[in-house]
Amino acid sequence: MSFTFFRKYNKIILAVGGSLLMVIFLIPQAGSMFQGDPSKQAYGWLGDQKMTWGQVHHADFEMQLLGKLSPRFVDELQAIIPNRKDENALVWHLMIHEAQQQGLYASEAESAELLNAMGIDLTQQATALRDAKASKAHLYQALRHFQMVSRLHQVSNAPRLDNQRYLPIQWYKRLRYPAPISEQQLRLFARDMESFLTVNYVVLDANDHLTDDDEPTAGQLDELFGKFADPKPGVDNPHRLDYRLPPRVKLEYIAVTLDSAIAAVKAKTDDDELYQRAHKYYTNNPKQFIPKEAFDPTAEDVAEQQIDLTRIMPQPFDRVQREIEQQLIRQDAIKKQQEAINAIAHALDNDSNRWPRNDDGAKQVPDIAQWVTLESIQQEAQATHGLLPVVKRFEDDWLTLEDVYNLEGFGKSELADTSTNVPDPVWRYIARSRELYPMSVDRLQVGVASNATVTPATGDKYVFRLIAAEKGHVPTDINEVKDDIAEDAKRLNAYNRLLQQSADKMIAQAKAEGLDKLAESLGEGAAVELLGPFQKLRFNQEQTTKQFVDGAFDKAAHIINAGQLDKIAQADRYAAIGVDGEMKVYIVEYVGFSPTTADKLAEPQNRASFAFLFNELDARGALYAAGEYPFTADAITERLGFVRGNNQSKPDQETQEDAQTPAEQPAE
Repeated sequence: MSFTFFRKYNKIILAVGGSLLMVIFLIPQAGSMFQGDPSKQAYGWLGDQKMTWGQVHHADFEMQLLGKLSPRFVDELQAIIPNRKDENALVWHLMIHEAQQQGLYASEAESAELLNAMGIDLTQQATALRDAKASKAHLYQALRHFQMVSRLHQVSNAPRLDNQRYLPIQWYKRLRYPAPISEQQLRLFARDMESFLTVNYVVLDANDHLTDDDEPTAGQLDELFGKFADPKPGVDNPHRLDYRLPPRVKLEYIAVTLDSAIAAVKAKTDDDELYQRAHKYYTNNPKQFIPKEAFDPTAEDVAEQQIDLTRIMPQPFDRVQREIEQQLIRQDAIKKQQEAINAIAHALDNDSNRWPRNDDGAKQVPDIAQWVTLESIQQEAQATHGLLPVVKRFEDDWLTLEDVYNLEGFGKSELADTSTNVPDPVWRYIARSRELYPMSVDRLQVGVASNATVTPATGDKYVFRLIAAEKGHVPTDINEVKDDIAEDAKRLNAYNRLLQQSADKMIAQAKAEGLDKLAESLGEGAAVELLGPFQKLRFNQEQTTKQFVDGAFDKAAHIINAGQLDKIAQADRYAAIGVDGEMKVYIVEYVGFSPTTADKLAEPQNRASFAFLFNELDARGALYAAGEYPFTADAITERLGFVRGNNQSKPDQETQEDAQTPAEQPAE
């Protein structure tokens, strides 16, 4: 399986938010409210099978364990399970249950292969197990469950099932005994799926065509806020509007740049002493200064005796003196820089070490007025180390993780003391802070200084503090997101105007003058582009979108019905296609059409293939009821018939108190 980092913000992939907090496991007195073992109390029902609080708690434990094993599991799970905070463990448990229903399993050997492919060695595994207080059996069960959940997601979400190994058993039955498909259905399906279109197009981006007439009304702003302050995935949101506030922070950092350390070293370096050190280095390391060409002479050089391989000598000292001196100064500067950043981190730790801890290990942070200031530490570093660190503070506006990534210098820094070979960028480190990711075991929280980070390109080193941190949440007041809504509303008005009013004029101009002239009239940046050949089902998603492809085929119905492009008059080869998610209108000219041939459909193998694909898409469509993403808590509980409640037995039904379900703890 593939691991991808940047989703909407590339966008920045955010950490799985919020673990399921269960009072009965944290407060001893809570157990007295129940009869018997609280972990065996009913959380809900899957048909006649009881789901206990203990099972949901263990599902949460597995997600925590995977998160401690590698941040990449956090990224992948965020893509699969919507961030419903207290619903994540329930969805994880139900997805495992559904994966088992569909015959999706994973072996321990596959789990070992996954660890190897991700480069997670035994040391990292041992660290994660120690932090989570888990056993190896727990780890491998969590990995198996992760692969089962991933396969269920892949099967349901893939455009086509190329790997039939993971096709669910229930779908096999539906494909083996499909509903009858008529000859007309088969021909139309084959025509749509196997035909190729090629188009030229000019794109009209709503952002480039805003006018004063597009200013939104207060009523429109209220309407958009009401609909999209907390949108449901994939439901009635063609323009992809979303006003949920992402995780965000305010922070400050103190940096020791490598240039400042070099300048400090140079200011205190004695020229004679530097000369002696350089000469000593040259004497002790002569091979480093042999001319490069001597190690790889050409045959002609040797034949003409321009290089005598038996008498290779290093370059004279005076030629390499400056190079050696710069190297020594840089080494001294790196040492001074590290000493300074260590002293800064130590001073900040001394400050936060005074603060008491909560039971979960988090610091009880006092008001910011009681924190040691970075400016005082900056002055101390200048007095002690002879260099002036840089202090920057971002406290006026919230920074999303994408904003952090885009901060010059600091945003590209990585953890300097990571125990793995995998770069740990600062934005992801922040995403694992205790405020943003309650399952975190990292030290980072508001007020507590970070581990040092370094920007590889420059060598600059940073220690930072979060001034404030806020998990992603639904805004409660329109004023929190009013500027974003106003911007979207204006773009939406411009897009609708382009689609409903301007498109016809553009098509008329293209018919009269051609797309090239139309592009020229639109000004700088507009150009005619070529796309295709592409099919309705199999197309390059990096080049276009499903909505564009579907629109192109819909508007080409007259061409497809005619069977060839030559039968269509030139004036009838133009169309306007709106792509809501991009808020762009494409003026297209059809320049190529390649239909499915009757001979191809007549071959039994091809007919069987088309019928299989038809039923495969039909089967998957049942999972995506009304276009809704199938793994929200609402969707999966409805699909599986899960009923919440703490009744210890279903009406007229005796239950087994200790019935096993997929998320039970494994045997030691």
